[in-house]
This record gives sequence, C-alpha cells and structure tokens, in this order.
Amino acid sequence: MEFCCRYFYIPNKGPRTPNIAPTNDKSAQRESTKVYGLYDNDGIESEGAAGLPPAFQKEINDQEFKEHLTPKLASRPTQPGEKGRSPETHLPLDDHEYLEVLPSFNDTSADHGRYSEFPHPRAPPPVPRRTHLKPLSHPSDDHEYLEVLPSFNDTSADHSRYSEFPHPQAPPPVPRRTHLKPLSHPSAPPPEHLQVNCNIVLFNVSKLVDVTGQSVTEGPIFCQQCTAALSATTQVDDQEFWHCDFCGTSTPVERGCVAPNPGDDNLYMGFPDQDGNLSNMDDPVLVFCIDTSGSMCVTSKQEDDEDHEGHYTTRMQEVKSGLLRCLAFLKQRYPSTRVALVTFSDQVLLYGDGMQEPQKLQDCELLDQDYLRSQGQQQPLPHRLTDSLEYLEATVQRLEETGATALGPAALVSIAIASLKPGSKVIICTDGKANTDLGNLEDCKEDILRQYAKLFYTDLAEFALMHSVVVSVLTIEGTDCSLLELGQLASKTGGKVNIVPPKHLYNEFQSIVETEVIATNVKLKIFLPLSMFFLYEERTLPILDRPLGSISGDTELTFEFSTHESKHLEILRYSELPFQAQLSFTMADGQPVVRILSQKRPVTNDSSAALDTIDVAVLQTHSAQVSARLAMEGRVEEARDLALAQKQLIEQVMSTHTDVDRDDAYEEWESAMAPIYEDLEAYRAKGKASSRDPQDDPTAGSKTFSDEMASMMFHLKHAKQQLLRKLKPTHAV
Repeated sequence: MEFCCRYFYIPNKGPRTPNIAPTNDKSAQRESTKVYGLYDNDGIESEGAAGLPPAFQKEINDQEFKEHLTPKLASRPTQPGEKGRSPETHLPLDDHEYLEVLPSFNDTSADHGRYSEFPHPRAPPPVPRRTHLKPLSHPSDDHEYLEVLPSFNDTSADHSRYSEFPHPQAPPPVPRRTHLKPLSHPSAPPPEHLQVNCNIVLFNVSKLVDVTGQSVTEGPIFCQQCTAALSATTQVDDQEFWHCDFCGTSTPVERGCVAPNPGDDNLYMGFPDQDGNLSNMDDPVLVFCIDTSGSMCVTSKQEDDEDHEGHYTTRMQEVKSGLLRCLAFLKQRYPSTRVALVTFSDQVLLYGDGMQEPQKLQDCELLDQDYLRSQGQQQPLPHRLTDSLEYLEATVQRLEETGATALGPAALVSIAIASLKPGSKVIICTDGKANTDLGNLEDCKEDILRQYAKLFYTDLAEFALMHSVVVSVLTIEGTDCSLLELGQLASKTGGKVNIVPPKHLYNEFQSIVETEVIATNVKLKIFLPLSMFFLYEERTLPILDRPLGSISGDTELTFEFSTHESKHLEILRYSELPFQAQLSFTMADGQPVVRILSQKRPVTNDSSAALDTIDVAVLQTHSAQVSARLAMEGRVEEARDLALAQKQLIEQVMSTHTDVDRDDAYEEWESAMAPIYEDLEAYRAKGKASSRDPQDDPTAGSKTFSDEMASMMFHLKHAKQQLLRKLKPTHAV
C-alpha cells in the first residue's frame, strides 16, 4: 500500500490553519457574548447575558450621571406629533434613553475616581517643533505646515540637516549574460492550495496476496456498524469496549479475543467465504471461444522466414494453427489442464473436450440469456488434457468458416462453462462485430440499441467476476470489432485485450495460458473517515467495496479520495486521521485469507509540505488509470483536462529534483500518455461533429474510438509502474 502524498491533504482556500488536536475543554468552545443595551457606547464584553457589571449598573441608574448619557439618534427624522424612536429598540425617546460620554483625561475638572477601573494612559512625549517648515499655500489660523524636502539634484540646497538620509547612488549596470537559456517551466512560489488532488493510494494486489513468511493472527474483530476492523491504533477502554476509528461505534470486547499484532499489517487465515464454502483452484478450466463466421475465410499474405516470396493463408487457417500449437504446449507444460472448445457463427456449437457429440444452440435459443447460462453450467466437466488431447486436435482440424457472428451468446455460454471452477479462463478470438440479436454491436445506430448492447457485456463481465473467471479478448489485425464494448469483458475480469496479426495468434495464446492465477474471490474494502469520500466512483461514500475476481500477474490499482468542502475546517482540527484496507481472497490451495492494513496519517493544508512529499510514480500510474477509465466511460473531455492538470503537477514536482533516471522515466511515461494528451482531443472533435446534439451527448467522443485507440485505453487503464515504460503511443484517428 503506497500513498501519493505523506499527508491527508485538505485544500483550504482561507489562511493556513495550524494542526491542533481536538479538545474536550468546553470552556474553550464557549464564545463570549457581547451585550448591547440602549446606548451607542455600551458594548462591553460580559460573561453572561445580564448586561453590565453590577457596579456600573448602579451608577448608570443613578440620576446624577444622567448628564453623561446622551440619547441614541433615531434612524430617521421624526414627523410632527410623532415620538422619536431608537433605531435598534424602536422605543420612544420619552423614556429618556441616554448615552454615557466619558470625560476627557485632559479635563482636570472631571472626577476620574469612579472610572478607576480604566487605567490612565500615559501621554506621549511632545514632538519638537521643526523650524524649517514652510506654511501651506492657504494657511489657516492654526498655521498648518507642510514639510518640503529639497531635491538631491539641487546643489544649492542645504543637505546638512538631512544627514539621516544617505545620498542614493545608482548601481552599476548588470552585464547581459548571453549564455543563459530561458527555463521551459519557470519556478513559481507554491500556490495557496494545489490545483490537483494528491490524496491517492496505490495497491499492488499481487504482492498483497503473497503471504509467504507472514505471521498469522487468530481472527479479526469487526465493528458492528461499519465492519471496520479492530487494529493496533484503535482506542480500547479498560479492555471492555473499543471505539471504531471511522464511525465511532463502541463495541464490547468479548472474552478470549486476541488483540491485533502491533503494526499496520495483520493477516488472518482459516475463515470460509460468505457462503461458508472452501474452494480451491485445482485443475481450472480453459475455454477457447473461436469465431468461425464467414469473414474468417479472408486471406492475407504471410512472408516466409526462408524466402521473401511468402504465401497466402486464411484467418481460419492461422487460428487453427495457433490452437494446435497451444494444445501441444499445454500437454507438455500443464497436462492436467481441462480444455473446452466453443465455436460461433450463426449458431453456437459446444464441443467441450471433444470426447462427445457437440451440442448445437441456434435460432430462438440464442435470445434467452437464462437458457444459455444454464446450458453452459450443465455441461460435463472437461477431462484433463492428458485424456482429451487427441479428440480436441481432431475437432480443431474439422473447423470451417460460415454464417454470421453470434459472439454474444457464445461468450455467455463459454463463461458459464468456466464458472464451474474458480480461476478458470476464457479466450475469445474474433475478426468482426457481433451481429446477431443478443449483444449486437453492428446495428447500433440508435443510442438505445448501443446502450442495450453495452449493458449486456457489462452484466456478462459482472457474472464472470462473481465466479472468478478471467476473460481475454483477441481480435484479428485490420478488422473492426467494437473493442470498446467487447473489451469490457477483459477489463473488469483482469484479462488481456490485444489486436493480433494472424500469424502471431499462437504467441498470444501461449502468453495467456502461461499467466498464473495466484488468488481467487479477491475483494478489496477501503475505509475513510466519515467526512471523506472516493472520487470517480458510482457513489460518493467513505467506504469502497470492490470485487476483483481473480488476480494474476502484476496487478496494481489506484484510488483517489477527497473531503467534503463543508468539512474542511472540521478535519483540520485533527493532527492525524485513520485509513484502513481489508483484502480478502482465496489462495490456490483453497485457504481463505483476510489481510487488514491500518494506518493513521498526518493531516495538513500546507501545499508546500504536501508538494515536497508527492510520490511521482504513484501519481503517474494513477493519472494513466483514471484518465483511461474516464475516456472509456465517454467522459473524453474530462479525461483530457484531468490528465493535463496532473501532468502539470508532475512537472512541478520534477522541477525540484535533478535525477537523470527519473527524467528518463518521465519522458517514457509522457510518451505512453500521448493518446490521452493528444489523440483524445481529435476524437472529441470528431465525435461532436458526428453527433446530432453534441451538447447533450457527453459520450460522443468515445463512440468514434477505433479498435486501436480502445486497445490503448485498456492498457492504460491497467497501467503499472513498469508497464508504462513499455507502452508505445498509437496515433490512429
């Protein structure tokens, strides 16, 4: 768990407030009350609302002091026959309202004894008269004067009496430096508050699910209200109650409960999932979902390695070649893998492991999602590859291309088959858009049809995520497959999205099957103080619950959070605030694990302090992920503006460091982000031009994404600190 900034940064538009701890002293919270009576000068700081001190109350009521009280002026002149009224109390002045006028301290005839509570101020020493002053052009009877200083250029003037003022000398001219170059980004004083939010946290989930060598605690203790866990930073009263750091709920400490280990990282093992089941990842299922539509007969020239003449092959031939080589590789490296085959054209064929007759789904059967899901889940579990390899190879050899592209129903059935085993994988390979009714991506001229298709693939991704199924999508180079919608299956489940030349399909197949799933049923829950919330999420809540499904390879996730503006000053009363993350998952052996990370981090509204502690690597990774995510959701303009603002902050941080390696990394990162900085503007303009009403259609830019641009967005959305250096920009518009 890494933070972009050492502090919880609270932007405060007012003056910087010192961090103070909350106090329980009620007297410090009590404000003094200023009492206003019937007189213009009677405002006196008082402890209560009763008015003046008793000594003054008696004196003011005494008739002998009426001469020092003057009535308040009315807010407007009184009319004939109308009584005067006070502007504040609106009472008649016939009640003899008075204003107390204190006598001057220079008046020797006044009696100052009764004003002994007010100390007599000391008069300042007299100012000596300056004899060189000249009278004003229109002197008054009081002989007003204006001192006129002579010019220093006047040689006839007598400067002796102005010896206190040294004669200024002009500085020598500064020689012009011709070897200096202007800075590209001149340094400027730190702003009153940062223009970009730096409250960002990064989780390397792949490292967190690796529990090798970690000490184990018996069991977590959760809050009854918000489900935050008891940690070493939590306040416990006499071993009877503990107070939740986030919601403040008091929970009794049961007898026999074991306190968390000291530190911010606690590991708990041996607890079943919410359904009470213990599941493992032995012999996961690998499903190949292959397009056999008529467009797969298109030929392309493939150059030979030995000579440059080359030969022509169809897409179907290249797919079959890649499948056969991948099956041979699996037989050698992972012989216990259970492999199933599904093909789709205008119908869907379920071959399974090839050891039985294929089941055919067609016509109206391809419209019912519940029926398709049940047919997939009722399929027999495929045999291990050691038993089924020959049958699968023979089935692949007989594949032929024909008909339409029923991609939607085939993807649903394939994921249903893979859901039999957690940690299973589905590889979808196609060369065109889905063009049958369910999940149709070809006939989406109307927005309602496009939204329906998008909803279908989103729900399908949620179904795969629920069963820890990893879906990867491979499309043939030079085709249009509406990858922006179809790629959601891979984006949400942790799979790969790639556009592949036909002759390189085997390499992609091998790369996917070699990627090991290290944990399933992964869920991340993050807790913030009640006055904070997560940005760019469906709801602005202080608790984020994110299912992650299966984790494979190197997975990094970033999250951004902020503070409600009405709570800024309230938060600044605290010197530190809590943060907690709960990661639950199932290991490869079926052992359920809960890992809880708890911290208390300092709070500041000092932009300089926050700027000095920013981790550029975390900010770069988050900038790539959140910008790509917004662009894929159709918020193209917002994605570009946010990316540019974060780029300026990164440059501001980089200007204070002189590190060659960091500069090289920044240049590589900036190159990888070129699709965000440059291409998004072109897509935004293109989308507005093609939209009937661009003002009412914020997703117009994303509708024009090419498959190449969509593929780059998917890669940036899952960007990692190391991967950013490998990405190359694509400028296809």
